[in-house]
Amino acid sequence: MLLHNKGGRMGYSAYLNGKRVATNLKTPLYNFTGLEPATEYAIQFSSDDSGIDGELSEPIIARTREIQVDDPSS
Repeated sequence: MLLHNKGGRMGYSAYLNGKRVATNLKTPLYNFTGLEPATEYAIQFSSDDSGIDGELSEPIIARTREIQVDDPSS
């Protein structure tokens, strides 16, 4: 993923399924929480140059794992 800075104060925003979920990140890294198991998500980032959002990155499609629940009766 390549994000460009045009000068000024640089930061990043994180998006989950097209919705901005975090701003003013120092790096394009974010720990997404509250995700549902066995669900597909589109993750994107944009650069923030002095308060102006840049273009969104190409989406990264990720799928969370299914939760294995042990049957207590077995």
